[in-house]
Amino acid sequence: MKNNERLVISILSDAFGDKCAGYLESYEPLPADDRGAGTLKITPLKEKARQFPDFKTAFEFWRQQSPTIPLRPDGKPNRPLTALTVTFERCEATENQERTLV
Repeated sequence: MKNNERLVISILSDAFGDKCAGYLESYEPLPADDRGAGTLKITPLKEKARQFPDFKTAFEFWRQQSPTIPLRPDGKPNRPLTALTVTFERCEATENQERTLV
């Protein structure tokens, strides 16, 4: 990747397979409900998406485990964002990169 390139997470569909085109703008892992899913904000604008410096950082963010309900009923890790079908796309670094880099 070039110095001025970053990655964003493009969301293709939700857990039910419904199309959900957009980019991850923000994610707060603390629960908005009692399932430990957190709060996800999606934007249609790539330039408003949260930016990551490299694939490893973006992938780890996508796979983060819920801090409030870390395990599902089946004993596996509760990783709410992995319920989404995503791709990782390159983008030019924007002015807000300082705020959005992980």
